[in-house]
Amino acid sequence: MTMSANEVGHEIHPPACPSGIDQGEASARATVDPSERGSSSLKRWAARAGVAGFSFFLIKGLVWLAFFAAVATGLASR
Repeated sequence: MTMSANEVGHEIHPPACPSGIDQGEASARATVDPSERGSSSLKRWAARAGVAGFSFFLIKGLVWLAFFAAVATGLASR
């Protein structure tokens, strides 16, 4: 008499995913919270805007300092 795998106590598992990812893991990765979808692009955009803003105000401040230094030394009046 032959016994099936379930009768012996062994479970039958589906074939492994070719990518090596467990199916539960793959489905968990597929369901992404909608609030997290654009977070990386939003962070990247905010970082660029921060760098651009910092650079703009740094240059603007240095130009104003150069202007006031020129006025103070009399270079702008000549």
